[in-house]
Amino acid sequence: MVAASAGNHAQALARHAARLGIPCTIVMPDTAPLIKVTNTRATGATVIQSGETLSDGMALVERLIAEQGLTLVHAFDDLAVMAGQ
Repeated sequence: MVAASAGNHAQALARHAARLGIPCTIVMPDTAPLIKVTNTRATGATVIQSGETLSDGMALVERLIAEQGLTLVHAFDDLAVMAGQ
């Protein structure tokens, strides 16, 4: 799975992926708080920092989906995510 997030969604997704034994790639902006980047990595997720904004990161996410067949778990534009919140 893959997502773009500056922190909270990244950490939650990474933690649940680890519990389920699912590989997780998170694209975070270069401006993401260091503690959130560190905590996301600590769960075992692959963190890629790219761009200044989440929009910049989504471009990379789209490329990763196309190249690696990853599944997008969008931070807010996903009915299942909204139902879980």
